[in-house]
Amino acid sequence: MKSKISVVALFLLAIFLIPRASFATTVTLKLLSGSGSPYQFDVNGVGTTLLSCLNDGLDVNNGESWTATEYNVGAYFGDSKSTVVADGFTVGDLEADSYLMAQYTSNLTSTQNQEVQDAIWSILDGHDVYTGLATSGSSQTTEDNAVKNYISTADAYNGTSAFYSEFTFYVPVTWGTYQDDDQSGGMPQQFMGYTPGLTPEPSSLVLLGTGIIGLAGAMRLRMKALKSA
Repeated sequence: MKSKISVVALFLLAIFLIPRASFATTVTLKLLSGSGSPYQFDVNGVGTTLLSCLNDGLDVNNGESWTATEYNVGAYFGDSKSTVVADGFTVGDLEADSYLMAQYTSNLTSTQNQEVQDAIWSILDGHDVYTGLATSGSSQTTEDNAVKNYISTADAYNGTSAFYSEFTFYVPVTWGTYQDDDQSGGMPQQFMGYTPGLTPEPSSLVLLGTGIIGLAGAMRLRMKALKSA
């Protein structure tokens, strides 16, 4: 019996030692429509996904498709904020962008949604405020302050593992349907997706492992009871 329990323990240890990046999967993204973030995407043939762009320095066009690696933000919960996940984005960047992505709701005005998007773009730029709504005068100051408030709130937010697990980070791998030659040779955006209630694969394995450990413990106690009888 001890040998069986040892095998289970070794199996679970091997699962937890696998780098989390190995749980990342490759998907096909296609931009369907959108005049402003978040945009309507087809992800692996399912055209009902809203994604927010993270980098204002890169462009994509309606109809453009490419492959991307997806990373669940919740898989990095508890890591140092400075840990780089991919494409220069750190855990802290992605957690802040996750909070901001969650702010897109029907209760926000179009101006507020743009301020949220500006804050998301500012995260990658080292929190330097980017505003695309106004260009000068009091309007610019108002927008700057609004974006700064969104950024500071995102930085201060301490979400749970369950919260961050609802967000997926998409990093482009290959592309080419409609290359935009004036933007880094056609390289598409990095995007963030929000799926409330999403359970990532790493978390599923943790739940499975917890169940197996509990079952093994119960079996061990039962064997002890039978020997004592």
